[in-house]
Amino acid sequence: MPHIDRVNVASLTRLADVAGTHDRLVATAAGGIQTSGRVSAFFTAKATHRATAEAFLGAIRNKYGDGIADALAPQLSAMRQQGKPLKARVARDILAQASNMSQALGPANTEMARRFLLGNNGAGDTRNLDHALQGFYAKNNLQPSPALRQAFERIINDMAANSQKLLSYQDMADAVTMQTLQSRPADYMLCGIDPQQTRDAALDACATHLGVDGELKAQLGQLMDRVLAGESEAGRQGTPADFFRDLSTANHPSLQCFAFACGKPGLQDAALRDVMNLAPRQHIGDMATLAPQLNEGGGIAVIMVAMQHLPEMRARQPQGTLSRETLWQGCFQEPMPQDLAAKSQRDFNSAMYERLQDMFKARSEDPTVPFTGMLLLSAGVRLEKALEAVNGAASFQLQDFAFPPALTPLAHLGDMAKVEKETAMDLNRRGTQHSLPGYRPSISFGGVGIPAEAAATVHIQDIAYMTDEDRNDFEHGRPSTMSHNLAIRAQLLCGGNDAQARQVLLSMGQSGAFLVRTLSDRTGATLDEHSPLDIDIRREANGDVTMRYHTPPQSPLDADFTYTVTPDGQGVLTACRMQARQPQDA
Repeated sequence: MPHIDRVNVASLTRLADVAGTHDRLVATAAGGIQTSGRVSAFFTAKATHRATAEAFLGAIRNKYGDGIADALAPQLSAMRQQGKPLKARVARDILAQASNMSQALGPANTEMARRFLLGNNGAGDTRNLDHALQGFYAKNNLQPSPALRQAFERIINDMAANSQKLLSYQDMADAVTMQTLQSRPADYMLCGIDPQQTRDAALDACATHLGVDGELKAQLGQLMDRVLAGESEAGRQGTPADFFRDLSTANHPSLQCFAFACGKPGLQDAALRDVMNLAPRQHIGDMATLAPQLNEGGGIAVIMVAMQHLPEMRARQPQGTLSRETLWQGCFQEPMPQDLAAKSQRDFNSAMYERLQDMFKARSEDPTVPFTGMLLLSAGVRLEKALEAVNGAASFQLQDFAFPPALTPLAHLGDMAKVEKETAMDLNRRGTQHSLPGYRPSISFGGVGIPAEAAATVHIQDIAYMTDEDRNDFEHGRPSTMSHNLAIRAQLLCGGNDAQARQVLLSMGQSGAFLVRTLSDRTGATLDEHSPLDIDIRREANGDVTMRYHTPPQSPLDADFTYTVTPDGQGVLTACRMQARQPQDA
Protein backbone atom coordinates (compact mmCIF):
# COMPACT_ATOMS: atom_id res chain seq x y z
CA MET A 1 0.00 0.00 0.00
CA PRO A 2 1.54 3.34 -0.97
CA HIS A 3 2.40 5.92 1.68
CA ILE A 4 0.71 9.22 0.77
CA ASP A 5 2.12 12.44 2.29
CA ARG A 6 1.73 15.14 -0.36
CA VAL A 7 -2.05 15.51 -0.54
CA ASN A 8 -4.19 18.45 0.56
CA VAL A 9 -7.55 19.91 -0.42
CA ALA A 10 -5.98 22.59 -2.64
CA SER A 11 -3.97 20.05 -4.71
CA LEU A 12 -6.92 17.67 -4.91
CA THR A 13 -9.23 20.43 -6.11
CA ARG A 14 -6.79 21.44 -8.86
CA LEU A 15 -6.39 17.79 -9.91
CA ALA A 16 -10.14 17.06 -9.96
CA ASP A 17 -10.94 20.24 -11.87
CA VAL A 18 -8.70 19.30 -14.81
CA ALA A 19 -9.57 15.57 -14.82
CA GLY A 20 -11.56 14.09 -17.67
CA THR A 21 -15.10 12.80 -17.37
CA HIS A 22 -14.05 9.16 -16.95
CA ASP A 23 -10.77 9.75 -15.08
CA ARG A 24 -10.02 8.29 -11.65
CA LEU A 25 -7.79 9.57 -8.86
CA VAL A 26 -5.03 7.12 -7.98
CA ALA A 27 -2.21 7.23 -5.43
CA THR A 28 1.36 7.27 -6.76
CA ALA A 29 4.46 5.55 -5.49
CA ALA A 30 6.00 9.01 -4.87
CA GLY A 31 3.45 9.81 -2.20
CA GLY A 32 0.97 11.92 -4.17
CA ILE A 33 -2.20 11.41 -6.21
CA GLN A 34 -2.58 11.60 -9.96
CA THR A 35 -5.34 11.12 -12.52
CA SER A 36 -5.68 7.79 -14.30
CA GLY A 37 -7.83 6.51 -17.17
CA ARG A 38 -10.67 4.06 -16.50
CA VAL A 39 -8.80 1.10 -18.00
CA SER A 40 -5.52 1.59 -16.14
CA ALA A 41 -7.41 2.20 -12.91
CA PHE A 42 -9.15 -1.15 -13.41
CA PHE A 43 -5.82 -2.93 -13.16
CA THR A 44 -4.68 -0.94 -10.10
CA ALA A 45 -4.54 -2.88 -6.83
CA LYS A 46 -7.50 -2.51 -4.49
CA ALA A 47 -5.12 -1.60 -1.68
CA THR A 48 -4.00 1.40 -3.68
CA HIS A 49 -7.61 2.52 -4.22
CA ARG A 50 -8.29 2.17 -0.51
CA ALA A 51 -5.18 4.24 0.26
CA THR A 52 -6.32 6.87 -2.24
CA ALA A 53 -9.75 7.16 -0.59
CA GLU A 54 -8.25 7.33 2.90
CA ALA A 55 -5.82 10.05 1.84
CA PHE A 56 -8.66 11.95 0.16
CA LEU A 57 -10.80 11.80 3.29
CA GLY A 58 -7.80 12.69 5.45
CA ALA A 59 -7.18 15.84 3.40
CA ILE A 60 -10.82 16.88 3.98
CA ARG A 61 -10.45 16.15 7.70
CA ASN A 62 -7.28 18.25 7.95
CA LYS A 63 -8.91 21.16 6.14
CA TYR A 64 -12.46 21.16 7.49
CA GLY A 65 -12.37 19.12 10.70
CA ASP A 66 -13.87 15.89 12.00
CA GLY A 67 -17.51 16.95 11.75
CA ILE A 68 -17.52 17.57 8.02
CA ALA A 69 -15.21 14.61 7.29
CA ASP A 70 -17.44 12.23 9.24
CA ALA A 71 -20.54 13.56 7.46
CA LEU A 72 -19.00 12.88 4.05
CA ALA A 73 -17.32 9.56 4.88
CA PRO A 74 -20.31 7.36 3.86
CA GLN A 75 -19.94 8.56 0.26
CA LEU A 76 -16.44 7.05 0.21
CA SER A 77 -17.29 3.74 1.88
CA ALA A 78 -17.08 1.67 -1.34
CA MET A 79 -13.65 3.04 -2.08
CA ARG A 80 -12.33 2.74 1.49
CA GLN A 81 -13.71 -0.72 2.22
CA GLN A 82 -13.99 -2.49 -1.13
CA GLY A 83 -11.12 -0.80 -2.91
CA LYS A 84 -13.17 0.65 -5.76
CA PRO A 85 -11.56 3.47 -7.77
CA LEU A 86 -12.30 7.10 -6.79
CA LYS A 87 -13.92 8.77 -9.81
CA ALA A 88 -12.78 12.34 -10.49
CA ARG A 89 -16.37 13.61 -10.76
CA VAL A 90 -17.21 12.00 -7.40
CA ALA A 91 -14.15 13.70 -5.90
CA ARG A 92 -15.28 17.05 -7.33
CA ASP A 93 -18.74 16.62 -5.84
CA ILE A 94 -17.44 15.69 -2.39
CA LEU A 95 -14.93 18.55 -2.35
CA ALA A 96 -17.70 21.00 -3.30
CA GLN A 97 -19.93 19.60 -0.54
CA ALA A 98 -17.11 19.99 2.00
CA SER A 99 -16.57 23.61 0.99
CA ASN A 100 -20.29 24.42 1.13
CA MET A 101 -20.70 22.72 4.50
CA SER A 102 -17.72 24.64 5.87
CA GLN A 103 -19.15 27.96 4.68
CA ALA A 104 -22.53 27.15 6.21
CA LEU A 105 -21.05 25.89 9.49
CA GLY A 106 -19.91 29.26 10.77
CA PRO A 107 -23.25 31.09 10.38
CA ALA A 108 -25.14 28.10 11.79
CA ASN A 109 -22.94 27.92 14.89
CA THR A 110 -23.09 31.70 15.30
CA GLU A 111 -26.87 31.56 15.35
CA MET A 112 -26.85 28.65 17.83
CA ALA A 113 -24.49 30.61 20.08
CA ARG A 114 -26.68 33.70 19.87
CA ARG A 115 -29.72 31.73 20.98
CA PHE A 116 -27.79 30.01 23.77
CA LEU A 117 -26.51 33.33 25.12
CA LEU A 118 -29.86 35.12 24.94
CA GLY A 119 -32.00 32.22 26.20
CA ASN A 120 -35.78 32.45 26.02
CA ASN A 121 -38.72 32.99 28.24
CA GLY A 122 -39.99 29.42 28.08
CA ALA A 123 -40.70 27.91 31.47
CA GLY A 124 -38.11 25.33 32.48
CA ASP A 125 -35.92 25.89 29.46
CA THR A 126 -32.38 24.84 30.28
CA ARG A 127 -30.78 25.41 26.88
CA ASN A 128 -29.10 28.68 27.73
CA LEU A 129 -26.05 30.20 29.36
CA ASP A 130 -27.84 31.39 32.49
CA HIS A 131 -28.86 27.84 33.39
CA ALA A 132 -25.34 26.54 32.73
CA LEU A 133 -23.91 29.32 34.91
CA GLN A 134 -26.15 28.36 37.83
CA GLY A 135 -24.52 24.95 37.94
CA PHE A 136 -21.07 26.53 37.51
CA TYR A 137 -21.60 28.91 40.44
CA ALA A 138 -22.90 26.16 42.70
CA LYS A 139 -20.14 23.68 41.85
CA ASN A 140 -17.35 26.24 42.42
CA ASN A 141 -18.95 28.07 45.38
CA LEU A 142 -18.96 31.39 43.52
CA GLN A 143 -21.33 34.33 43.46
CA PRO A 144 -22.79 35.46 40.14
CA SER A 145 -20.84 38.29 38.53
CA PRO A 146 -21.00 40.26 35.26
CA ALA A 147 -17.30 39.49 34.66
CA LEU A 148 -17.90 35.74 34.75
CA ARG A 149 -20.87 35.95 32.42
CA GLN A 150 -18.93 38.14 29.99
CA ALA A 151 -16.02 35.70 30.05
CA PHE A 152 -18.22 32.76 29.12
CA GLU A 153 -19.98 34.82 26.45
CA ARG A 154 -16.56 35.33 24.82
CA ILE A 155 -15.77 31.63 25.20
CA ILE A 156 -19.04 30.53 23.58
CA ASN A 157 -18.68 33.01 20.73
CA ASP A 158 -15.12 31.77 20.08
CA MET A 159 -16.41 28.20 20.03
CA ALA A 160 -18.97 29.15 17.39
CA ALA A 161 -16.38 30.93 15.27
CA ASN A 162 -13.77 28.18 15.39
CA SER A 163 -15.62 24.88 15.78
CA GLN A 164 -15.17 22.32 13.05
CA LYS A 165 -18.51 20.66 13.78
CA LEU A 166 -22.11 21.75 14.17
CA LEU A 167 -22.50 22.73 17.82
CA SER A 168 -25.42 21.71 20.00
CA TYR A 169 -26.77 23.50 23.06
CA GLN A 170 -25.25 20.71 25.14
CA ASP A 171 -21.82 21.28 23.59
CA MET A 172 -21.97 24.91 24.66
CA ALA A 173 -23.29 24.08 28.14
CA ASP A 174 -20.49 21.55 28.59
CA ALA A 175 -17.94 24.35 27.97
CA VAL A 176 -19.13 26.28 31.05
CA THR A 177 -16.52 24.81 33.40
CA MET A 178 -13.66 26.03 35.56
CA GLN A 179 -11.26 24.05 33.38
CA THR A 180 -12.40 25.95 30.29
CA LEU A 181 -12.10 29.29 32.08
CA GLN A 182 -8.63 28.51 33.40
CA SER A 183 -7.46 27.55 29.91
CA ARG A 184 -8.02 31.19 28.96
CA PRO A 185 -5.87 32.95 31.58
CA ALA A 186 -6.76 36.52 30.62
CA ASP A 187 -10.46 35.81 31.17
CA TYR A 188 -9.68 33.96 34.39
CA MET A 189 -7.74 36.95 35.74
CA LEU A 190 -10.43 39.42 34.68
CA CYS A 191 -12.98 37.44 36.69
CA GLY A 192 -10.91 37.86 39.88
CA ILE A 193 -11.55 34.32 41.11
CA ASP A 194 -8.09 33.89 42.68
CA PRO A 195 -7.19 36.98 44.77
CA GLN A 196 -3.50 36.25 44.16
CA GLN A 197 -3.95 36.26 40.38
CA THR A 198 -5.90 39.43 39.66
CA ARG A 199 -5.21 42.37 37.42
CA ASP A 200 -4.30 44.55 40.40
CA ALA A 201 -1.94 41.94 41.82
CA ALA A 202 -0.20 41.63 38.44
CA LEU A 203 0.05 45.42 38.16
CA ASP A 204 1.60 45.79 41.62
CA ALA A 205 4.11 43.02 40.93
CA CYS A 206 5.07 44.44 37.53
CA ALA A 207 5.41 48.01 38.88
CA THR A 208 7.73 46.71 41.60
CA HIS A 209 9.74 44.74 39.03
CA LEU A 210 10.17 47.85 36.87
CA GLY A 211 10.66 50.26 39.76
CA VAL A 212 7.85 52.62 38.72
CA ASP A 213 5.13 54.39 40.65
CA GLY A 214 2.89 57.43 40.37
CA GLU A 215 2.09 58.53 36.83
CA LEU A 216 4.16 55.78 35.22
CA LYS A 217 2.36 53.13 37.25
CA ALA A 218 -0.96 54.63 36.13
CA GLN A 219 0.19 54.29 32.49
CA LEU A 220 1.30 50.73 33.22
CA GLY A 221 -2.17 49.97 34.59
CA GLN A 222 -3.84 51.25 31.42
CA LEU A 223 -1.40 49.21 29.34
CA MET A 224 -2.11 46.08 31.35
CA ASP A 225 -5.85 46.60 30.83
CA ARG A 226 -5.26 46.69 27.06
CA VAL A 227 -3.07 43.58 27.25
CA LEU A 228 -5.73 41.67 29.18
CA ALA A 229 -8.47 42.81 26.79
CA GLY A 230 -6.38 41.85 23.76
CA GLU A 231 -5.46 38.43 25.14
CA SER A 232 -9.10 37.78 26.04
CA GLU A 233 -10.34 38.81 22.60
CA ALA A 234 -7.73 36.59 20.94
CA GLY A 235 -8.75 33.66 23.16
CA ARG A 236 -5.13 32.87 24.01
CA GLN A 237 -4.61 29.53 25.71
CA GLY A 238 -2.35 28.80 28.66
CA THR A 239 -2.36 28.55 32.42
CA PRO A 240 -3.23 31.34 34.87
CA ALA A 241 0.04 30.83 36.75
CA ASP A 242 2.20 31.20 33.63
CA PHE A 243 0.23 34.20 32.37
CA PHE A 244 0.37 35.93 35.75
CA ARG A 245 4.12 35.39 35.87
CA ASP A 246 4.51 36.85 32.37
CA LEU A 247 2.54 39.96 33.33
CA SER A 248 4.37 40.36 36.64
CA THR A 249 7.78 40.24 34.97
CA ALA A 250 6.81 42.27 31.86
CA ASN A 251 7.24 39.19 29.65
CA HIS A 252 4.79 40.29 26.96
CA PRO A 253 5.58 42.27 23.77
CA SER A 254 3.81 45.44 24.92
CA LEU A 255 5.11 45.18 28.47
CA GLN A 256 8.64 44.54 27.18
CA CYS A 257 8.42 47.83 25.26
CA PHE A 258 7.28 49.61 28.42
CA ALA A 259 10.05 47.97 30.44
CA PHE A 260 12.71 49.04 27.92
CA ALA A 261 11.53 52.64 28.15
CA CYS A 262 12.02 52.31 31.93
CA GLY A 263 15.64 51.20 31.47
CA LYS A 264 15.19 47.41 31.50
CA PRO A 265 16.97 45.19 28.92
CA GLY A 266 15.32 42.36 27.04
CA LEU A 267 13.66 44.06 24.05
CA GLN A 268 15.07 42.25 21.03
CA ASP A 269 13.64 44.22 18.09
CA ALA A 270 15.90 47.14 17.11
CA ALA A 271 13.08 49.23 15.63
CA LEU A 272 11.06 48.92 18.82
CA ARG A 273 14.11 49.88 20.89
CA ASP A 274 14.65 53.02 18.79
CA VAL A 275 11.00 54.04 19.13
CA MET A 276 10.72 53.42 22.85
CA ASN A 277 13.98 55.30 23.43
CA LEU A 278 12.32 58.39 21.89
CA ALA A 279 8.81 57.96 23.35
CA PRO A 280 7.82 60.93 25.51
CA ARG A 281 7.38 59.97 29.15
CA GLN A 282 3.66 60.83 29.11
CA HIS A 283 3.06 58.50 26.14
CA ILE A 284 5.16 55.45 27.08
CA GLY A 285 2.08 53.33 27.84
CA ASP A 286 0.33 54.13 24.57
CA MET A 287 3.49 53.61 22.53
CA ALA A 288 4.11 50.27 24.22
CA THR A 289 0.81 49.19 22.66
CA LEU A 290 1.17 50.92 19.29
CA ALA A 291 4.80 50.11 18.52
CA PRO A 292 4.54 46.29 18.38
CA GLN A 293 1.09 46.58 16.77
CA LEU A 294 2.38 48.69 13.85
CA ASN A 295 5.87 47.24 13.52
CA GLU A 296 5.15 44.22 11.35
CA GLY A 297 4.57 45.48 7.82
CA GLY A 298 4.71 49.12 8.91
CA GLY A 299 8.03 49.68 10.58
CA ILE A 300 9.65 52.49 12.47
CA ALA A 301 8.61 55.31 10.10
CA VAL A 302 4.91 54.45 10.47
CA ILE A 303 5.29 54.16 14.23
CA MET A 304 6.99 57.57 14.44
CA VAL A 305 4.21 59.28 12.47
CA ALA A 306 1.64 57.67 14.76
CA MET A 307 3.59 58.84 17.80
CA GLN A 308 3.75 62.38 16.41
CA HIS A 309 -0.03 62.50 16.11
CA LEU A 310 -0.80 60.57 19.31
CA PRO A 311 -2.12 63.57 21.30
CA GLU A 312 -4.77 64.43 18.70
CA MET A 313 -5.67 60.74 18.30
CA ARG A 314 -6.17 60.43 22.05
CA ALA A 315 -8.32 63.56 21.96
CA ARG A 316 -10.50 61.81 19.37
CA GLN A 317 -10.50 58.46 21.22
CA PRO A 318 -9.60 58.93 24.90
CA GLN A 319 -9.86 55.30 26.06
CA GLY A 320 -8.83 51.82 24.99
CA THR A 321 -6.71 50.60 22.10
CA LEU A 322 -6.74 53.11 19.26
CA SER A 323 -8.94 51.95 16.39
CA ARG A 324 -7.74 51.68 12.81
CA GLU A 325 -10.02 54.55 11.84
CA THR A 326 -8.50 56.76 14.52
CA LEU A 327 -4.95 55.82 13.49
CA TRP A 328 -5.50 56.48 9.79
CA GLN A 329 -7.38 59.74 10.32
CA GLY A 330 -4.82 60.96 12.84
CA CYS A 331 -1.78 60.15 10.71
CA PHE A 332 -3.05 61.22 7.29
CA GLN A 333 -5.91 63.65 8.04
CA GLU A 334 -8.27 61.66 5.82
CA PRO A 335 -10.86 58.89 6.26
CA MET A 336 -9.56 55.34 6.26
CA PRO A 337 -10.27 53.35 3.07
CA GLN A 338 -13.22 51.08 3.83
CA ASP A 339 -11.53 47.90 2.59
CA LEU A 340 -8.89 48.12 5.34
CA ALA A 341 -11.37 47.34 8.10
CA ALA A 342 -11.38 43.63 7.28
CA LYS A 343 -7.68 43.30 6.44
CA SER A 344 -5.12 41.58 8.62
CA GLN A 345 -3.03 43.73 10.95
CA ARG A 346 0.01 43.26 8.73
CA ASP A 347 -1.94 44.33 5.63
CA PHE A 348 -3.27 47.40 7.45
CA ASN A 349 0.26 48.33 8.53
CA SER A 350 1.53 47.85 4.97
CA ALA A 351 -1.24 50.14 3.69
CA MET A 352 -0.08 52.83 6.11
CA TYR A 353 3.50 52.40 4.92
CA GLU A 354 2.44 52.64 1.27
CA ARG A 355 0.42 55.78 2.03
CA LEU A 356 3.55 57.38 3.50
CA GLN A 357 5.55 56.34 0.45
CA ASP A 358 2.98 57.94 -1.83
CA MET A 359 3.25 61.21 0.09
CA PHE A 360 7.00 61.32 -0.54
CA LYS A 361 6.68 60.18 -4.17
CA ALA A 362 4.38 63.14 -4.80
CA ARG A 363 7.29 65.46 -3.92
CA SER A 364 9.79 64.14 -6.45
CA GLU A 365 10.32 61.67 -9.26
CA ASP A 366 13.62 60.61 -7.67
CA PRO A 367 13.12 56.91 -6.77
CA THR A 368 15.25 57.32 -3.63
CA VAL A 369 12.99 59.99 -2.14
CA PRO A 370 10.62 57.61 -0.27
CA PHE A 371 13.58 55.85 1.34
CA THR A 372 15.15 59.15 2.33
CA GLY A 373 11.88 60.38 3.79
CA MET A 374 11.45 57.22 5.84
CA LEU A 375 14.97 57.65 7.26
CA LEU A 376 14.17 61.18 8.36
CA LEU A 377 10.97 60.04 10.04
CA SER A 378 12.90 57.26 11.78
CA ALA A 379 15.26 59.90 13.19
CA GLY A 380 12.36 61.75 14.82
CA VAL A 381 11.96 64.48 12.17
CA ARG A 382 8.44 65.85 11.84
CA LEU A 383 6.46 64.51 8.90
CA GLU A 384 5.97 68.01 7.52
CA LYS A 385 9.72 68.72 7.68
CA ALA A 386 10.59 65.35 6.16
CA LEU A 387 8.30 66.05 3.19
CA GLU A 388 9.98 69.42 2.73
CA ALA A 389 13.53 68.11 3.14
CA VAL A 390 13.49 65.24 0.62
CA ASN A 391 14.21 67.65 -2.23
CA GLY A 392 17.53 68.63 -0.66
CA ALA A 393 19.16 71.91 0.33
CA ALA A 394 17.36 71.79 3.68
CA SER A 395 18.46 73.10 7.03
CA PHE A 396 17.55 71.61 10.38
CA GLN A 397 16.81 73.19 13.74
CA LEU A 398 15.70 71.62 17.02
CA GLN A 399 12.06 72.53 16.32
CA ASP A 400 12.14 70.35 13.19
CA PHE A 401 12.09 67.24 15.37
CA ALA A 402 8.85 65.82 16.68
CA PHE A 403 11.03 63.74 18.96
CA PRO A 404 14.59 64.98 19.54
CA PRO A 405 17.10 62.17 19.03
CA ALA A 406 18.36 60.43 22.15
CA LEU A 407 21.70 58.89 22.99
CA THR A 408 22.20 55.20 23.82
CA PRO A 409 19.33 53.71 25.86
CA LEU A 410 20.25 52.94 29.46
CA ALA A 411 19.31 49.30 28.96
CA HIS A 412 22.03 48.98 26.30
CA LEU A 413 24.71 50.97 28.11
CA GLY A 414 27.45 48.53 29.08
CA ASP A 415 29.79 48.77 32.05
CA MET A 416 32.74 51.14 31.98
CA ALA A 417 35.14 48.58 30.51
CA LYS A 418 32.75 47.74 27.67
CA VAL A 419 31.99 51.41 27.02
CA GLU A 420 35.69 52.24 26.83
CA LYS A 421 36.23 49.36 24.40
CA GLU A 422 33.45 50.64 22.12
CA THR A 423 34.73 54.22 22.27
CA ALA A 424 38.29 53.12 21.48
CA MET A 425 37.09 51.66 18.19
CA ASP A 426 36.21 55.16 16.94
CA LEU A 427 38.97 57.43 18.19
CA ASN A 428 41.42 56.78 15.35
CA ARG A 429 38.65 57.18 12.73
CA ARG A 430 37.45 60.70 13.64
CA GLY A 431 38.09 63.04 10.72
CA THR A 432 39.27 60.30 8.33
CA GLN A 433 36.16 60.55 6.12
CA HIS A 434 35.83 63.77 4.10
CA SER A 435 39.12 64.79 5.70
CA LEU A 436 40.40 68.38 5.90
CA PRO A 437 44.06 69.41 5.55
CA GLY A 438 45.69 70.02 8.91
CA TYR A 439 42.61 69.07 10.92
CA ARG A 440 43.23 67.66 14.44
CA PRO A 441 40.08 66.29 16.13
CA SER A 442 39.71 67.41 19.72
CA ILE A 443 37.54 66.88 22.78
CA SER A 444 37.52 69.63 25.41
CA PHE A 445 36.41 69.32 29.04
CA GLY A 446 35.26 72.02 31.45
CA GLY A 447 32.38 73.28 33.52
CA VAL A 448 31.17 74.13 36.98
CA GLY A 449 32.93 72.64 39.97
CA ILE A 450 35.03 70.04 38.20
CA PRO A 451 38.50 69.10 39.46
CA ALA A 452 41.35 70.99 37.83
CA GLU A 453 42.82 67.79 36.44
CA ALA A 454 39.60 67.16 34.47
CA ALA A 455 39.71 70.42 32.49
CA ALA A 456 41.68 70.18 29.25
CA THR A 457 41.53 69.97 25.49
CA VAL A 458 42.54 66.52 24.30
CA HIS A 459 43.68 66.04 20.71
CA ILE A 460 42.52 62.47 20.41
CA GLN A 461 44.90 61.47 17.63
CA ASP A 462 48.10 62.97 19.06
CA ILE A 463 49.87 59.75 20.00
CA ALA A 464 53.55 60.66 19.81
CA TYR A 465 53.99 59.94 23.53
CA MET A 466 52.72 56.36 23.24
CA THR A 467 54.83 53.23 23.32
CA ASP A 468 54.84 51.06 20.21
CA GLU A 469 52.45 48.58 21.84
CA ASP A 470 50.13 51.33 23.03
CA ARG A 471 50.17 53.02 19.62
CA ASN A 472 49.37 49.69 17.95
CA ASP A 473 46.33 49.26 20.22
CA PHE A 474 45.13 52.76 19.42
CA GLU A 475 45.55 52.37 15.68
CA HIS A 476 43.63 49.07 15.74
CA GLY A 477 40.71 50.46 17.74
CA ARG A 478 41.60 48.82 21.04
CA PRO A 479 41.71 50.44 24.50
CA SER A 480 44.86 52.49 24.98
CA THR A 481 46.17 55.25 27.20
CA MET A 482 44.07 57.66 25.09
CA SER A 483 40.79 55.86 25.84
CA HIS A 484 41.86 55.48 29.51
CA ASN A 485 42.51 59.23 29.66
CA LEU A 486 39.04 60.01 28.27
CA ALA A 487 37.39 57.53 30.65
CA ILE A 488 39.07 59.12 33.68
CA ARG A 489 38.09 62.62 32.55
CA ALA A 490 34.48 61.50 32.06
CA GLN A 491 34.37 60.08 35.59
CA LEU A 492 35.92 63.23 37.08
CA LEU A 493 33.60 65.50 35.11
CA CYS A 494 30.54 63.53 36.26
CA GLY A 495 31.62 63.51 39.90
CA GLY A 496 31.76 59.73 40.08
CA ASN A 497 28.22 59.30 38.67
CA ASP A 498 28.77 55.99 36.88
CA ALA A 499 25.70 55.97 34.60
CA GLN A 500 26.29 59.55 33.49
CA ALA A 501 30.03 58.95 32.96
CA ARG A 502 29.41 55.84 30.84
CA GLN A 503 26.97 57.72 28.63
CA VAL A 504 29.36 60.64 28.24
CA LEU A 505 32.30 58.38 27.38
CA LEU A 506 30.36 56.29 24.87
CA SER A 507 29.01 59.42 23.19
CA MET A 508 32.55 60.63 22.48
CA GLY A 509 32.50 57.99 19.72
CA GLN A 510 30.25 57.52 16.73
CA SER A 511 27.01 57.13 18.72
CA GLY A 512 27.11 60.82 19.57
CA ALA A 513 28.14 61.88 16.06
CA PHE A 514 25.63 59.81 14.13
CA LEU A 515 23.25 62.76 13.65
CA VAL A 516 25.69 64.03 11.03
CA ARG A 517 25.11 60.96 8.90
CA THR A 518 21.35 61.13 9.40
CA LEU A 519 20.79 64.74 8.36
CA SER A 520 23.74 66.08 6.39
CA ASP A 521 22.76 64.47 3.09
CA ARG A 522 19.60 66.59 2.97
CA THR A 523 21.61 69.81 3.41
CA GLY A 524 23.65 69.27 0.25
CA ALA A 525 26.89 68.77 2.21
CA THR A 526 27.06 65.03 2.87
CA LEU A 527 29.31 63.91 5.73
CA ASP A 528 29.21 61.01 8.19
CA GLU A 529 30.01 60.10 11.80
CA HIS A 530 33.75 59.78 11.00
CA SER A 531 34.05 63.23 9.41
CA PRO A 532 35.81 66.20 11.07
CA LEU A 533 33.86 67.01 14.24
CA ASP A 534 34.97 68.42 17.60
CA ILE A 535 33.26 67.95 20.97
CA ASP A 536 33.04 70.31 23.94
CA ILE A 537 31.92 68.58 27.15
CA ARG A 538 30.85 70.66 30.16
CA ARG A 539 29.27 70.01 33.53
CA GLU A 540 26.48 72.44 34.33
CA ALA A 541 25.56 73.81 37.75
CA ASN A 542 22.47 71.56 37.95
CA GLY A 543 24.50 68.39 37.46
CA ASP A 544 23.68 67.93 33.77
CA VAL A 545 26.50 67.40 31.30
CA THR A 546 26.27 69.07 27.89
CA MET A 547 28.07 67.60 24.89
CA ARG A 548 28.36 70.11 22.04
CA TYR A 549 29.38 68.70 18.66
CA HIS A 550 30.56 71.18 16.03
CA THR A 551 32.29 71.02 12.66
CA PRO A 552 35.50 73.07 12.10
CA PRO A 553 35.15 76.36 10.17
CA GLN A 554 36.62 74.92 6.96
CA SER A 555 34.04 72.12 6.79
CA PRO A 556 31.41 72.39 4.06
CA LEU A 557 28.81 71.47 6.70
CA ASP A 558 27.77 73.91 9.40
CA ALA A 559 26.82 71.45 12.14
CA ASP A 560 26.43 72.56 15.74
CA PHE A 561 24.30 70.41 18.02
CA THR A 562 24.18 69.59 21.71
CA TYR A 563 23.12 66.55 23.70
CA THR A 564 22.35 67.01 27.38
CA VAL A 565 23.11 64.03 29.62
CA THR A 566 21.14 64.11 32.86
CA PRO A 567 22.44 62.57 36.12
CA ASP A 568 20.43 59.39 35.47
CA GLY A 569 22.52 58.76 32.34
CA GLN A 570 19.92 59.62 29.72
CA GLY A 571 20.89 61.90 26.85
CA VAL A 572 18.68 63.90 24.50
CA LEU A 573 19.26 66.52 21.81
CA THR A 574 18.71 70.01 23.25
CA ALA A 575 20.12 72.28 20.52
CA CYS A 576 20.69 71.85 16.81
CA ARG A 577 21.79 73.65 13.69
CA MET A 578 22.73 71.76 10.57
CA GLN A 579 23.06 73.35 7.15
CA ALA A 580 25.46 73.65 4.25
CA ARG A 581 28.05 76.43 4.09
CA GLN A 582 30.89 77.46 1.86
CA PRO A 583 34.26 76.18 3.02
CA GLN A 584 36.43 78.73 4.81
CA ASP A 585 40.13 78.92 5.39
CA ALA A 586 41.30 77.17 8.52
